[in-house]
Amino acid sequence: MVDSLSISLVIYYPDEKLLQQTLQTLFAAAAKATSAGLLDGFFLTVVDNSEHSFGVEQGKERTYTPLIYSAWGDGDVGVLTPGNVGYGAGHNRAIHSRCEAFHLVINPDVTLHEDAIIECIKYLQQHPQVGLITPLCQRLDGSQEFLCKAYPSVWVLLLRGFAPSFVKRYFHQSLSAYDLSNQSNDNRHDVLIASGCFMFFRRQALQDVHGFCESFFLYFEDFDLSMRLTKNWQIAYVPAVRIVHYGGHSAKKGLRHIRLFVHSSMLFFKRHGWRFW
Repeated sequence: MVDSLSISLVIYYPDEKLLQQTLQTLFAAAAKATSAGLLDGFFLTVVDNSEHSFGVEQGKERTYTPLIYSAWGDGDVGVLTPGNVGYGAGHNRAIHSRCEAFHLVINPDVTLHEDAIIECIKYLQQHPQVGLITPLCQRLDGSQEFLCKAYPSVWVLLLRGFAPSFVKRYFHQSLSAYDLSNQSNDNRHDVLIASGCFMFFRRQALQDVHGFCESFFLYFEDFDLSMRLTKNWQIAYVPAVRIVHYGGHSAKKGLRHIRLFVHSSMLFFKRHGWRFW
């Protein structure tokens, strides 16, 4: 039996050129999986959280719908405009609208290798206990971004988000233990936390946890979902699945993002247990 893929992508005033690249590489990877006989179709839902009543230019409404339809070509796509409901809530809108046997949560600042979706599907078909796949992720400069995480501590989050480079170098061992960069780059099924820029789900696992918790407006919704999912499913790191991530670095995005980061981290620790060191 051949299954379908649903995809959700939440945007908030995205970089248009990068969004176009994301959509084009995503379409190419999904189309290749379909041509290979691994999918019988795929559907994209874009949730536009941008506040169009104000726009980003004075007195001018901004819509990304034409760009989305143009970049997606003749593919099946829908656009939802719920207002700025938050990252996890935005994805939930798409998931509740359409969730196929496989579901991909992806950021608008990610590009995919053409075989990424093929590798995800093959791996889930071969490993029925795996509910979520996280990929090998590179930055634009070619260095690796480590998406798998150990359970965080307050100290490590402060180091990672706000410490200057020379302090991070001094505490390199603690940071490496957190992002698992000191471990081998082989397949593994014991991932506790997966970052949310690319999360390839088995539908049953995603439905079992009822999607993202909407108490998290931005940040740590992926950590919370991972912790809930690993109670009954495995999260697998599969380096054959390759992406490039252009974003991250929440501490460099301004005071509002820092406040959101701190608020969400406190909510995460209250739910799953505090660890200070």
